[in-house]
Amino acid sequence: VTDPTGAATPTGNATFDRFDNATCGGAPVATETAPLSSGAAEFTPFAAASFWYRASYGGDATHPPAVGGCSLFSATQVGPTFTVNTTADDAGDGQCTDLHCTLREAILAANAAPGANTVQFAIGSGQTITVASAMPWISDPSGAVTIDGEGFDVTVSGNAHSFPPFKVLGGSAATLARLTVRDGGVAGDGDCTFGDPCGGGLTVRAGAAATLRESTIESCTTTSHAG
Repeated sequence: VTDPTGAATPTGNATFDRFDNATCGGAPVATETAPLSSGAAEFTPFAAASFWYRASYGGDATHPPAVGGCSLFSATQVGPTFTVNTTADDAGDGQCTDLHCTLREAILAANAAPGANTVQFAIGSGQTITVASAMPWISDPSGAVTIDGEGFDVTVSGNAHSFPPFKVLGGSAATLARLTVRDGGVAGDGDCTFGDPCGGGLTVRAGAAATLRESTIESCTTTSHAG
């Protein structure tokens, strides 16, 4: 708590409320009140997970009470397992969190995490993810990336033959397990320039390793490209 007027350091108590909804409506799922020390309050640590919160200050003889807005704390997934929890392929914030992690965000997170990593799904059975723009390369040289649809019958679509759903860069390794890849193509992917090998469903560059396990690639096309 600060006072822009330069008055005495605030004293009294601050309250930290955690909620399970984006409006901070209803009763908080957890609440804690702590005294201020040098204008700051320290609360009990708890396990990292995304939540909405509101902080409030009870005031003292010099400072009036104050209530903050409803804010979101996002907990980023750290691996080695990254869970896709939405079928959307929106721009998002580029962060793979426990509340919102697209397939592309999970691939980017797996690329950034050292060693072998796995992308799994929690989106309900029989769902289709349709990619909206060129997908990122699987490009982690430090360990293989496994994308596993086990238990969810996941289909990844290239959006009417516009994009290859999966691309593996040279020096990297990837396994696609228990997935259906369909309707991929190269028409909208700027990485597939003339002369570069681009498969409509799976692009594998020279020096890369790709393994298919219990997966199907179907109804994919390529034009004027090898692969």
